[in-house]
Amino acid sequence: MTGAGDNEGPKLKLTVPGAADPELFGVDFLGSVTDRPAPTFSSVFEIDPSELAPPSIELLINGQGNPEDPNGGGYSIDFTDAQGNPLPTDAEGNPTVPGYSNGLGFFGGFCELYEANNNLTFIARDADGNASLFTRKVTAKALDEIDNSSSSLP
Repeated sequence: MTGAGDNEGPKLKLTVPGAADPELFGVDFLGSVTDRPAPTFSSVFEIDPSELAPPSIELLINGQGNPEDPNGGGYSIDFTDAQGNPLPTDAEGNPTVPGYSNGLGFFGGFCELYEANNNLTFIARDADGNASLFTRKVTAKALDEIDNSSSSLP
């Protein structure tokens, strides 16, 4: 039997603008993650790729994770289609098509920004504990620089 250990983190590719949208106070991102595909040993046994856990993808904004996560983890990012659109789901909200298969998956989303200078750090972790990071600096208007004089809110 032949085999190889997985000691490399998933590979991330991302498109993230360097400046936030001034109307939306945030930035859209689109990316892909690749990881070592499932090994198969046809003469001994075969591994069903659907039984393998896909990499998890998280986002830290200025080093901060999701405040609602009791473990202090980053914001969890779901897999999408290649254009960043949500995957179709069944009545229970489970994806009806795989978002990650054969070592490749896509993800996309929107991130709100409240600081003038931001660091967005994307982290991909595979089931073997390997991790990869991608950090992008994004400028935006700071929250205190936004003119609210025309606001109708009290």
